[in-house]
Amino acid sequence: MVLSESPAALWLRHAIAWLLGAVMAVALVRMPQRLWSGWPLIAAAMIALSFGHPGSMGVHRWVGMGPVQFNAAALVLPLTVVVLGRQAQLRWWIIGMTAAIGLMLFIQPDASMFSALAVALMIAVTLSGRPTFVKTIAVFALGVLIWAVWQRHDPLRPVAEVEGIVSLAAGHSVWLAAAIVAAVALTCAVPGGIALKNPDLRRSGLMLSAFLSVMSVSAAIGVFPVPLAGYGLSYVLGLWVAIAAFLAPDDTK
Repeated sequence: MVLSESPAALWLRHAIAWLLGAVMAVALVRMPQRLWSGWPLIAAAMIALSFGHPGSMGVHRWVGMGPVQFNAAALVLPLTVVVLGRQAQLRWWIIGMTAAIGLMLFIQPDASMFSALAVALMIAVTLSGRPTFVKTIAVFALGVLIWAVWQRHDPLRPVAEVEGIVSLAAGHSVWLAAAIVAAVALTCAVPGGIALKNPDLRRSGLMLSAFLSVMSVSAAIGVFPVPLAGYGLSYVLGLWVAIAAFLAPDDTK
């Protein structure tokens, strides 16, 4: 953002978001798991609010809070994925809220977020105790929906410090661009790495890693924000809160 000569207020907000997110994570990491279980309902409500926002070129992904706009899905979905992954048994209302979230992402449209959520759900289904036939049908259906959402027209154009941050960095230094890509890739891999060493976190960790990875790949093949590296307060805050829930001790056993 500094390289693109963006206003100081813009990159300063981003830096503050990293600091604020870290403080929030430290404060929330001891929060009992049972208190997170209602989060999918809050997440669905937050994404629904984006349809009341004027949006841009017919795309509705944001909610306004004072002078700042937040990408609703980026803010609430990382935690939603962790909560889904840490549930011993999904209640019907949670499944319903997750389906509602998916439908709203399809309508917005947001192929990146929809795909990330769908792939995370594929992992949840695969690791479940359901019969193989049921798993196969569910994964296939999610795959078809991913294909369908990418067929929807997305009129938004890239912004240098958001979707084009890697290209912007490469224009100044290939090594800087490589460092950004490596940092994002490492961030995507960390939850999965932790999950492989802790059976209790296996499902939520793999789901979160998959979610972050698909978001990152979507940014490479489509016009979507580069998570964490490009300007986007929602991505930073959403990830920090998700990390807190991911690392929180399980008090539901």
